[in-house]
Amino acid sequence: MTVSFVEMFGPEPSDSESPLTNGQHTGTVCEKHPELKGKRTKKGNLCVGCKKVQVQNWRNANKEETSDRARQLRVLKRKKVIEHFGGKCELCGLVDDEVMTVDHIWDDGAEHRKQVKATVVLDWLIKNDYPPGYRLLCFNCNHKAHQVFRQTGNPPMSLYTIQREISRWADIQFPERDATSVANKLKQEMAEWQKDPDDAAELADVLILVLDWAYLKGVDMQQAINQKMVVNLSRNWIFNAADRTWQHT
Repeated sequence: MTVSFVEMFGPEPSDSESPLTNGQHTGTVCEKHPELKGKRTKKGNLCVGCKKVQVQNWRNANKEETSDRARQLRVLKRKKVIEHFGGKCELCGLVDDEVMTVDHIWDDGAEHRKQVKATVVLDWLIKNDYPPGYRLLCFNCNHKAHQVFRQTGNPPMSLYTIQREISRWADIQFPERDATSVANKLKQEMAEWQKDPDDAAELADVLILVLDWAYLKGVDMQQAINQKMVVNLSRNWIFNAADRTWQHT
């Protein structure tokens, strides 16, 4: 009778675990693998080296099941990554899992795939908690985005992507921040910008903080602006020459 992988070695480990290193401890040194200095598995108290050989022998004898499990895992990981990024293309809004791709925003995909191997990019994203620099695009937008980047040096990004990239960077750089601290920093940057309103860098700092504050409050600024502009377009506006501001009627 054929014994399944699960029956033989237990359930599939999580994305951050290895079937050969999860729950290791040190015990009696194995005569076959003395270089491992007694490293043993939690389940079965087996030498890690012997367990590795055991797993590989089973896979060699059950290649069809191994291939099926690998395909199933890839499908599940792909679904997990797509769901994390919102399930739609971040440029055109298309919802179709079959044509979604993970895009390297800064056009460094080739180098990244060399470093982590192309077949484990999904595992890498999950294990590293989706760091900045990645997004979900359909095939068409992925191709167009990299053409634009190579022509201009700037990746085309939706406001949704910009807000998420800023906040993921801030999560890593300033994990202790909250909405109050960001608001206080925003006041400081507003004062700096008002000293020189033509300074684009200072204006950028203001916008970065506004977007991060909105993120901490759970506000999708792209959606909020779109909804507000629908209202603004329906209103009548009057320009006040005295203070050079405008009001709606």
